[in-house]
Amino acid sequence: MYISYDQYELMAGIKLGKRVMDPLFAELIDWIKASFGIQVVYFIHEEQSQPQRCLLLRMFLETMKDVKAIAVDPQNWHLEYKHQNEIIAKFVELVRKHKREGDFNLERIRTIAWNFDDLAREDTYRSAGPEIAEHIRTHYADAPIHLIDCTYSLTVFYHTDEQVTECQKNGISGRIKADYYYFLKKHDDFDLITPDNMWCTFDSHENVEKNYQGNYYYYFK
Repeated sequence: MYISYDQYELMAGIKLGKRVMDPLFAELIDWIKASFGIQVVYFIHEEQSQPQRCLLLRMFLETMKDVKAIAVDPQNWHLEYKHQNEIIAKFVELVRKHKREGDFNLERIRTIAWNFDDLAREDTYRSAGPEIAEHIRTHYADAPIHLIDCTYSLTVFYHTDEQVTECQKNGISGRIKADYYYFLKKHDDFDLITPDNMWCTFDSHENVEKNYQGNYYYYFK
């Protein structure tokens, strides 16, 4: 699910106590917790025109486990969740109470529930990417590295399959992984990344040529 960097920064800032909630949503979040015991991180809203004009109201909970806990249908756990209609009705009530009708399209409201922690992890990987790439180029210049990809995580491609094994044995890959963890933690504002769940892999250009027609787009697809 796509949200803009500004939208993520707003939610992250609220969680870190650096940004202030919109009073309307602050009241809605308090009501949801008091009424249903559901802790909401924040709401992100935007107008949509396709497939039909509506207000998209996205409710973010802490984790995927939290989202699944309120799901009505396990096959559509983002789209259908418990107390959905009551939450929409309360939102409409609060919009009118705060005299904010001009800010929201109340004729058609579509809601989904999502988890915040995945967005925070993605932001951590994205923020650390340029630093680890430059670090590897500088400190591992003698290593047989063909390509570094840190678009969403870190994948280091050596030239050959044999070099993947060699660098595992001689400790180069282990040191790169440890360095990557260091840079990730610099940006891990919510302490979500651990050595066991971090995304860091080592492969070879030889494998890409043999099994993906030499095309990295196919490799990462």
